[in-house]
Amino acid sequence: MQNFEIFELEDIFLNKKPGNPVPSGQFIDSRPPAPENGSILDEWLSMDRKLIIALLILIFILGFIFAKTIS
Repeated sequence: MQNFEIFELEDIFLNKKPGNPVPSGQFIDSRPPAPENGSILDEWLSMDRKLIIALLILIFILGFIFAKTIS
């Protein structure tokens, strides 16, 4: 799992040099950009669907193996 953080520019560049081109109060965002062709909610829902399908298949396979070992 990746750890995304938002850093304030002053924390990185310390903005103490005279003539520093970095204005204070701006932020650097290390998160990936939002999807262009859909909303973030659509992306989460599609990921949830894939996860649910994968879990159902896994439960089915484990149940089949368990039933075979019992009988």
